[in-house]
Amino acid sequence: MTYKDKMLRELSVRRQALVRKILRKEFTDFFVTMTSSTERWPTIDDQELVEALADSLIEMGRQRGLGAALLQTFVHELQDRVNQSIK
Repeated sequence: MTYKDKMLRELSVRRQALVRKILRKEFTDFFVTMTSSTERWPTIDDQELVEALADSLIEMGRQRGLGAALLQTFVHELQDRVNQSIK
């Protein structure tokens, strides 16, 4: 467990939830920005973004000893959210 993990666990449940919400927003904003071109950065093609996300999840899973489990979890979560959004 890292120092940052320990610090997060010492926060109240409410503050932990707030930190996680902020981190999710930052992560989301990063990927949304990657699909929008700027003066200094080209737009990343949708397929390239999908492949990069898959590569990232596989690598993160490998580093944590989870193999492809992280990617499989992502696929299931994504499918659940797609299903909810089309209801």
